[in-house]
Amino acid sequence: MEMDYTPSAGFKYNNATWHDFLNNNKWLKLFSVHLMTTKGSFWLLLNRLYFCLVVVLFGCFFLMCLGAILSTLDDKETFLQAVHVFALVIVSTIGLLNRFLNDRDLKETVDILRRGVFRYPKDEGADEVSKKLLVDRITSIQFISKWFTRVVLSGGFANVFFIASVKYLLSSDRDVTSARTLDPLLPQPVYIPFQTRTNIGYSLGLAVNCVLLSYICAIVASMDEIYVSFMIQLKAQLELLRISLGRIEERAMSRCGEKMSRSRDLYSSSGFQDSMCLCLRNNIRHHQQILRMKNTMQNYVRVIILLLVCLASLVLAAISLLVLESTDTFIVGVFGFSMVVEMSFTFQFCWYAEQVMHESSEVFQAVYSTPWWRCNKKFRLHVSFMLANCREPMSTRAAWVSSIIASLNTFGSIISRMYQLMNVIRQAT
Repeated sequence: MEMDYTPSAGFKYNNATWHDFLNNNKWLKLFSVHLMTTKGSFWLLLNRLYFCLVVVLFGCFFLMCLGAILSTLDDKETFLQAVHVFALVIVSTIGLLNRFLNDRDLKETVDILRRGVFRYPKDEGADEVSKKLLVDRITSIQFISKWFTRVVLSGGFANVFFIASVKYLLSSDRDVTSARTLDPLLPQPVYIPFQTRTNIGYSLGLAVNCVLLSYICAIVASMDEIYVSFMIQLKAQLELLRISLGRIEERAMSRCGEKMSRSRDLYSSSGFQDSMCLCLRNNIRHHQQILRMKNTMQNYVRVIILLLVCLASLVLAAISLLVLESTDTFIVGVFGFSMVVEMSFTFQFCWYAEQVMHESSEVFQAVYSTPWWRCNKKFRLHVSFMLANCREPMSTRAAWVSSIIASLNTFGSIISRMYQLMNVIRQAT
């Protein structure tokens, strides 16, 4: 089937053939400690100190959210909000530590993409096709990254300032409500270790909420860009490999200079047979480079998948119950928006993993569809070797639990567990 490599309408055609997911959105990555500098010992020390500061800050957030959960067991709505924020703090903290621990692997992957995963010889005539496909995929990454980051930051802004403003305006007795353990006029139910009945105390409490949600949104947006960018570029390489295998006869003729009109005599030519072997050998090398890139990133990706499978159901269950059972219209609106964002975040991780699995299966079919029965024994041996390497789909598994595979079936399981948790929370409260 003919494929359209023209960039879609609305995308900026900038001829980029790779995406640097570590240095794109530099200010956001710097704030979320996802940009690790190596330029000079002073900046490296400053970067490490900032990382330690943010980790300590999230340790404080963890204790504040845990205190909020323990003090709101008798208030269902506030308890659900506290559980939701607590789960997001855990996701952000593990995501931050995972980024730091896999810094070398991430930089190595970016270096592989910068150099080019694999370049076919010019005499095979594949450069233009490869460039158009890669440009289209990179523009889609830029589009997704830009808009998802904006949506996440907008959701965080709404959770802090919109909810705080509405609660403050609707408050009838500021002194009474502010004397509680958790100030109900603050946007998020976190334990504040100081009194917030005064204007200064309330302003400081609001600032704590703002810092908390700012870091959560920045880290989540950075995690999403790294994962989505890598998976789309991995899928693009598999597409290039599949297209190259489908054009193997054309590539071989381009290498040996045979004419299409002599197609009946092609396979009787030893030069053409040797060219077919060389072309397939290049495909094998390309596939090995793809596997190398995937294996380089697997430690980072597998932890993210495990984290998502373990906590996504809890996060979605808490916020879904807030939306379904809250009587405040503005809370339903804001948390409904957050629920859509968090569900789309979870869906993206499963969707792109599914796409990579499907494309790797197509590569297996493309290898088997080559005219191996008309080629010599050497070519058939190469086909057998590549079929053995492509036999299993390129799946994305969770760390330490290899039976968990990121896919649309996993997303369905997450939604199913979400409903189960909703019933458990309803019965418990």
